[in-house]
Amino acid sequence: MIASAYVQRVAALLADVRCSYADDRKTSLDDAVRVATDILRDARSRQATVACVGNGGSATMASHLAEDLVKLRNVRAMTFGDAGLLTCLGNDCGFGHVFDVPIRIFLGGADVLVAISSSGLSENVLCAARMAMDADATVITLTGFGAENPLRGMGDVNFHVPERHYGLVESTHATLVHCLVDCWGNA
Repeated sequence: MIASAYVQRVAALLADVRCSYADDRKTSLDDAVRVATDILRDARSRQATVACVGNGGSATMASHLAEDLVKLRNVRAMTFGDAGLLTCLGNDCGFGHVFDVPIRIFLGGADVLVAISSSGLSENVLCAARMAMDADATVITLTGFGAENPLRGMGDVNFHVPERHYGLVESTHATLVHCLVDCWGNA
């Protein structure tokens, strides 16, 4: 793919992001961003924790979102990407459960989980979402690939990129992550 076609594809995907609520009710990107930023602003006002999780490129997106929320929006945001913690929990609990323990400790009903997975199939991210839901935390998801992926329906608000190419999904997620911070009061 040539560069201009790639950029045009990302632009088309941004225009085609599928947004929904927990009840699978569809909504517009503007409304979904407004709801998500309201959730994040409310977490800040209550001094709640916002935890962001993902693997690989999605972990980088999660980390970037957490650092921007801390730096630019004064939100108590964090990730669980410390190598020692990940390898300890991966060894003792299995990689599918590396987020379970910290989420059980850090998240409760006032808190928020942002779960990012290009495929929407990552076992550890799915377990994280289930653990957050069990704790009555609010969940925001960013996924890609097929619309039937299980993570896509687990959030209070969900952003789905209908694409199966990792790079294109991650590029679209990067823009959405920035949108959640930059459209803070404008969604």
